[in-house]
Amino acid sequence: MRTALLLTCWLAQTQMLSAQKPDWERITPMIFAPVEKEIADSIATRRSEARTIRAAMEQIIAEKKLDRVFIFGPDDKYFKEGMHANFKSAPGPMLVDVDRDTRIVQLEHFHVALFHSDAALHRWLGLQTKLAGLKTKHGRYAWQGRYEQLSPEKRQGLDREQQWAKWGANELICLLTDNEADLMLRNPARDKVNPIGLKFVLKNDTTNYESLKNMVLPFPSDKIPASFPLDGQYAFFPEESIPRVGYVVLPRGSNYLLYERLSNTPLLKARWSSASGTRLYTDAKLENMEPVIYFNLPENFFQPAQLYRLEVVALPEGAFHIVEESDVCGTRFRGSAPKAADAGVSVKGEVKIAEMHFRTSRYTLREKLKTMRVGDINWDTGAIAFVMDEPLELSERMGGRYFDPLVSFDYANVPSKLEQSLQDPALYYYLCVPAVEPLDGLSLDQLAIVEQDNTLDAPFVRNTSLVTKSAEGYAKQVVARSVPKRIGNGYVLPTLGMGRDSFVVSAWVPLIDRSHFKQSRVPEPDSAVPCTLYVAQLVRIVQALKLQQSQVRQRMEERAVFFHQLEKRRSARTGVPASGDLAYFRQKEAEHLPASAKFILEADLKQLYANTITIMYRRLFPGSEQATATLPLDRG
Repeated sequence: MRTALLLTCWLAQTQMLSAQKPDWERITPMIFAPVEKEIADSIATRRSEARTIRAAMEQIIAEKKLDRVFIFGPDDKYFKEGMHANFKSAPGPMLVDVDRDTRIVQLEHFHVALFHSDAALHRWLGLQTKLAGLKTKHGRYAWQGRYEQLSPEKRQGLDREQQWAKWGANELICLLTDNEADLMLRNPARDKVNPIGLKFVLKNDTTNYESLKNMVLPFPSDKIPASFPLDGQYAFFPEESIPRVGYVVLPRGSNYLLYERLSNTPLLKARWSSASGTRLYTDAKLENMEPVIYFNLPENFFQPAQLYRLEVVALPEGAFHIVEESDVCGTRFRGSAPKAADAGVSVKGEVKIAEMHFRTSRYTLREKLKTMRVGDINWDTGAIAFVMDEPLELSERMGGRYFDPLVSFDYANVPSKLEQSLQDPALYYYLCVPAVEPLDGLSLDQLAIVEQDNTLDAPFVRNTSLVTKSAEGYAKQVVARSVPKRIGNGYVLPTLGMGRDSFVVSAWVPLIDRSHFKQSRVPEPDSAVPCTLYVAQLVRIVQALKLQQSQVRQRMEERAVFFHQLEKRRSARTGVPASGDLAYFRQKEAEHLPASAKFILEADLKQLYANTITIMYRRLFPGSEQATATLPLDRG
């Protein structure tokens, strides 16, 4: 009885303590103490390191009898503590060590090491100063306020003084290394995932629940129709998504599979790991109707031209705490990164849904487009010469198994008269009516059809520049036809409108995979890579103009020859001299052309476009019809 009573009292006391709020007046010194100690120790270590380097340099100066002022500057400005501030850029040793005094080479290397040691020392001194300011600013009420911002699941597990102190120390390190404005981005109240609301247009996705139910997660990359970022992507632009949201589109029917597999792991997260070892989590959300998982893109995490891994994971309740950001803040605080082998450490009980590897671009999207300098345009083929850094990768140029190319091009400032002429009903009329019958071998005592009913004596037939009203019943060309259409008399209506752009690059752009990530090696293509762009719309305009010019010339000659033969037959039958020779009828045919045919025949694309043509770059979210950017390209 007594034992049971004691046990009951102990449990009650334990519950009271666990429900008790943190005593921040007691915990605040425990938060600052380890951070203060680490900063002080680091300052002492750097000063000791600098003393050792300076002693070695002093020894070489004395040994070689070198001019101290020449090496260290007046008043030792390039030698004493604070020396790094006197350099415009970080010094480096000479690259060639052949036939040089080894001691002088050592002196150079010591001087470089001293610069970096001194810079690191002053970074720690700056953190010490900032910490002193935070110590007065962040007392017990500040920590209480930050603690109350945490969501219930993020408070779970933080129920003892040591855990509160550790959480506070991690937060303090983030305060020291971040700008105050950046801290709002980590406010748990703003962790909600806001889906972009894309309309996905995917092809070749024939999966269903039956084909997935025996699949072992994570989904293979070839089963994932689309994602942002893409698996294997060479140049990911994080700023493309204005709400800073990414996604993974899952195979059709997988929502049932996930419902079965994730019942015990309800917490969805996106885990981001860099090849250098930094790691953090962002919140994720499953949209069952599509199905697609949206997730927040991390802030202040991505660096240019670096390799990353994205893992979409489901975690059990209580397995995840607010301290996940300490990796990134700790890396900034200490000025170094954990080992790559430590990145992407799994959480006990997690289920991995998808994994992909990618590289960030060296540029922002607008910076990238500035490297795409438009050169000469070949007006015979529509080919546009380009020079650019980081040439377009395969998914941008060709698309993927489930989606169309991510990048397409358009042109602006197109002469409207050119397009109107190419689609003019009068041009259609000129090419296909009236029919020209063969006269060869037809004897004079046999009248041709046109001689019987005088069809070709009608004014709008002889003088086709009068056919505008007569041709109104003839349909205009239908834009965006995929193939030319036969219209009679052996002539065709050329294709206009949209098509697939093609982009020829002279440098291979690699597909990023796990091996690149593990080796932390970023393949770098050459800068200023020559490329050739064929904008489908422009190519079709060029081809349509060339075709119509050829067809108009052919039709002119065909009609001139026919009218000449007809006139010779009439002269022979009546004895009245012919009104002219073949050259005369050719001239008349040229004079009587419809305005659109005449414009096409004389059109010079280079003069028509002059320097007014603007090439527009358009980029889509993978698997969707929604553009992330539509921007003009610079003319080089």
